[in-house]
Amino acid sequence: NYVIRPLDKKRYCIPCAGQFFFYKRFEVKSKRQLVGIELEVIGDRYNSPKVNTEDWLVKGDGSLSRGGAEICCNRPLTIKEAKSKLIDLTQRLEEQKITKDDSCGYHIHLDCSNYSYKDIENFTKYCVGVQQSVFSLVQEIRRYNSYTKRLPAVLFDELYTYYRDFVNSNKYYWLNLKAYFMYNTLEIRLHQGTVNKEEIQNWIDLWSYLLKVVTRRYEKFKNDGDVLESARKAHVPHSVI
Repeated sequence: NYVIRPLDKKRYCIPCAGQFFFYKRFEVKSKRQLVGIELEVIGDRYNSPKVNTEDWLVKGDGSLSRGGAEICCNRPLTIKEAKSKLIDLTQRLEEQKITKDDSCGYHIHLDCSNYSYKDIENFTKYCVGVQQSVFSLVQEIRRYNSYTKRLPAVLFDELYTYYRDFVNSNKYYWLNLKAYFMYNTLEIRLHQGTVNKEEIQNWIDLWSYLLKVVTRRYEKFKNDGDVLESARKAHVPHSVI
C-alpha cells in the first residue's frame, strides 16, 4: 500500500506517509514570491501587543520570557505587501514600547509552491554548505540555541531521506524542513528577535533573492561557503548585504 505525494509524484509507503500532510495549506494565485512573518516580542505581561487584526495575529509562545507573544501575519504576503504592512506594525509596537529580549526570534516562511522538489533539494544542500557563514550573521545567543540547531552535515541524495532520518522529529533546525513537508514552505528560524523594520525587511530580501537565484543556477552556487558572497553573485541589493 502506498500514496503518491503531489509535490514530487513519488510513492511513499503508508507508515511513512502518515508522518506528515501532503497538501498545500493556501491556494496560490500568483507566481510572485510569497512570505510569512513571525515576530517574537516582549511587552507588558498583562497586555498583549495591539496590532491591526486584519493583518496580524497575536498568540502566546511558551519559549518566551514573561510578557512574550508571537505576532504572525494572517495570510501569505507578497514581498511588497510584507514591507508595507511592516511599516505600520513596527510603528505600533514602538508606540506601545513593545521590544524584544534574548528569548525572542524572528522567523520567515518562504512559499515553495513555484519550486520543484529538486529545486528545494538543491537549496537545502546549498544551505548546509553556507550555514557556518549564515550563523556568523546573527547574534551569539542564536548560534548556540536549541531552537536554531545546525543542519546535519551529511546530506543524502534525496531530501525526503534526509528529512526522515534527521529532522522529522524536530522542527528546531535553523532551516525548518518540516514546514516544507507539511505546508510547502521553508522556514528560516535563525534571526534574533527584532522590531526594526529595516532588519526584518532585509532578511526577507536576502532569503527570497537566494531562493530564487540559487534554485535557478544551482551549479554556480553549489560549492559556495560564504552566504554573503552568494548574495553578491545573486545581485542582492547592497543595502541588504
